[in-house]
Amino acid sequence: MALVSKYDINKICRTFYTYLSEKNFENININILNKYGIDYLSSLENNSIISLIFQFGIDTDNKEIITKIFPFISRRRDYFHFLVFIKEDKILCEKIFLNNIKVDSIIPKDIEFFIENGLTFLIKHLSGLFIKLDSPGKIYPEIKFNKIKFKSSKANFDKIASTVDDKNMIRFLNTIMWEKYNYIIDAGNILFSRNGNLNDASISDLEYVSKNFQDSLIVIHSKHLKNEKIKNLMQNKVYFATTHGYNDDIFIIMAYLYNNSKIITNDNYKDHTIENNDLRNFISNDLIKYTNNSGTFEFQE
Repeated sequence: MALVSKYDINKICRTFYTYLSEKNFENININILNKYGIDYLSSLENNSIISLIFQFGIDTDNKEIITKIFPFISRRRDYFHFLVFIKEDKILCEKIFLNNIKVDSIIPKDIEFFIENGLTFLIKHLSGLFIKLDSPGKIYPEIKFNKIKFKSSKANFDKIASTVDDKNMIRFLNTIMWEKYNYIIDAGNILFSRNGNLNDASISDLEYVSKNFQDSLIVIHSKHLKNEKIKNLMQNKVYFATTHGYNDDIFIIMAYLYNNSKIITNDNYKDHTIENNDLRNFISNDLIKYTNNSGTFEFQE
């Protein structure tokens, strides 16, 4: 058995990687494993050489090498490749996954790896996490996605509610508790969507949006109700008027938390969720954005 320096191990890794890429398994055995010994190489505590030996064991279906090296691996990709290798044994796969991978560290490309390599049964262990994929329904039409309700809705609702005085809070609760709504219309955002001006055209825009989303709660600032046309528009509508000193956004967010409804707006509410990534992510997923081209609307969920 030959001994190597830390400098030499880098050269061995490069050679090993070349052989592995070319599937030149014979040279790996002769020039690396037999020459230095697996026990000695693993004792060097070099993550690169550990990964290479482990991948070699998987590629050659050498269970003896896999068993010997497994206790030394630490890289996510090594665990992932091993999960593919043993994916027929779902129970063992799940055990390895849960014992060695922090589920809250999973990123979008990991989800894609699971789907592309037949490991979709692991996704159930990620329930409740927010992991954004690019057009998942289009890329993976065979996968069924279920909507998860925000687990901390009540805690966040109560936190925001504590900043509102009793009179306004009672008015708000009387609106959202006894009226049905599946959408929330950010009236201020609609009214000022034409170059930031409020005029007859923008009032028509609000009327158009409210007609297209009839089962909606409209959140509007009370100052706009001084306009007779807007006041008349609000008749027979479910709406909540915010008073002086309060931002419409906090009532929109509370209405969202209470009913988990879609919000029609081009706002992101980042100013109110800067310290809460989960809340910001859930809200962003439930926004219905729009373009307003002189009264011609296009909506995009």
